[in-house]
Parts: sequence; structure tokens; C-alpha cells
Amino acid sequence: MPNIHAATPVKSAQRILEIFELYAARGEPATLTSIASALKMPKSSCLALLTTLASNGYLYEVRQSGYYPTRRWLDKAQAITANDPLAEVIRPVLAGLREDTGETLIFGKLSDNRILYIEVVESWQTLRYTAVAGQFKPLHGTASGKAALSALPVVERTALIASLELSKVTSRTITDAAELERDIEQGIARGWHISQGENVADAAAVAVPVLLMKEVYVLVAAGPLPRMQPRLKAIGEMLRDARRKIEKR
Repeated sequence: MPNIHAATPVKSAQRILEIFELYAARGEPATLTSIASALKMPKSSCLALLTTLASNGYLYEVRQSGYYPTRRWLDKAQAITANDPLAEVIRPVLAGLREDTGETLIFGKLSDNRILYIEVVESWQTLRYTAVAGQFKPLHGTASGKAALSALPVVERTALIASLELSKVTSRTITDAAELERDIEQGIARGWHISQGENVADAAAVAVPVLLMKEVYVLVAAGPLPRMQPRLKAIGEMLRDARRKIEKR
């Protein structure tokens, strides 16, 4: 059974991630003072992190403007992504399904008590469901979460659901554990799982579980509710067929 309690983050590592997320949001150099203020951390601690990053080539100092990341991050990220063990199999599948459905395709993984988005191929349509790799989604109220829960043995699934905070996100969110169990069972019988306005009021999603290397992954198609609703069955069948191909590789 997955660990239902996420590990406590290491504070210094968390701070480094927050620094780079700050740069991604601002898109410009930042001074020690502005970074420390934005992240609500002591200047001394912030300076130690910035100095460490700069001494390892991940930041450079811009006179009077503070610090800015070097492309070392990009080079390392590209090298890491190029060797992703799932990329060769998953990306072509997502791209093909996007062409077939016209919607955003997502490949995610059960991670503790959430879904982690690993790969995202967004729809080309102007009105679309937007997502990013590295994003987390709850297990309740999402097609991806229901699909992941469906892949667990019943006893483990029931225990995991009991540990969740089934908070109401929209008026359609299922907040009762027994009702969520019934919804999952219906999805198992159907062959795919759906969410209609349960996590995002105007969006719908279809998902299937994918078992790889004895771990639970999910394959998801998501889009605007009015466009998705008439095609839930057709898209569900496409995802189910794609799952079989992935699991055979």
C-alpha cells in the first residue's frame, strides 16, 4: 500500500525549489532582499543558498540587479528529460491520442495520497484543459484519482480513501467515502473513470489506470465539459485500448 502520509520536506531543499519557482514567475533578476522578502526567510539563510547556487554555476550575479539563473539548469534538465525511462513509450501515445481526441492528454502516477502529473500534451484548441508536468491533483474529485484508486486491492483502497480529506471543491465533488467507492466500482465495470465538473467546475476528464513495473500510473484525457460530455464513452474506449498497448511493451 502506498504511504498515505507524504514525507516531511527538507527545508533547505524546499527553499531552493522556491527560489527557482520565483525566478520562473518573475522572469527577471532578483536581489537578495527581494528574494528573502518574497520567500519570508532570513537574509543570512537566503544569502547562503544563493552563494551555494552561484558557486556551483547555477546562478550568476547581475551588477545592481541581483542574481539570475544560468542555462546550466536548462542543460541539466534537458539531459535528465532525454533519459526519462517512460518517455520513449508514453510521449508518442499521448501525441497520438491528442490527435484522435483533440483534447489534453496526461500521464500521471499515484504518489502517496495524490496524483503527480509526469507528462502533459496539451490540446491545440484555444479552449482547452491546461496542465503542467509536476502538478499534483487530489485522489477524490478527479478521474485520474479514481482510476489510480481502482487499481489498488479493495482493502488498501478503502483504507486510503478513509485517510483522505474529502473536501468539497465544486458543487459536484463527491465528499462521502461510500459514494466515492461506488463511483470507483462503476468505473471498474465500465472500463474507465470519469469526472464531470468535480474538481474544475467547467471541465471533464476520462482516465484509466496503467500498471507498469508494479506501480500505478494513469492515462487521462481532459477538456471543457460541454465538449467532453457527448464523447466520454468514445474517449474512454480510446484510452482503454492505449493502456493495453502500453502495458504490453
